[in-house]
Amino acid sequence: MQSVLVGFVFVGLIIAVQCQLPAEAREQLLGHHNACVGQTGVDQNLVNQARQGTFQDDPRLRAFAFCMSRRLGFQNESGQIQREVVRQRLAGLLGADVANQLVTTCLMDRTTPEETASAAFRCYYETTPTRIVIF
Repeated sequence: MQSVLVGFVFVGLIIAVQCQLPAEAREQLLGHHNACVGQTGVDQNLVNQARQGTFQDDPRLRAFAFCMSRRLGFQNESGQIQREVVRQRLAGLLGADVANQLVTTCLMDRTTPEETASAAFRCYYETTPTRIVIF
């Protein structure tokens, strides 16, 4: 199983930190966020902590990351990473060089789709020079 980049996954996504997302994209992200919170039952405090770089080892947070990744098109239903989708979306926000670096660095195979998504979001958070909150 291939890993998702976030965030990136890619990674969910609510507010741009140094990079402003268009209003329509923010609304769409909020819709994905709300749907994934409802679907997984994740504690909002865990999501808030992850947004600030503290990623708890919690099955619901991992499920939330996978839900966001699927809804964003970064992973398919079976958990396979969609590298070109991730690369294109990140390039549009961060530039091609940064997007390529993140795809190369953050897309690692994991045991489950949830672990793949969670690891990718965490890597994205730790690696990107311009943070865009993805969930």
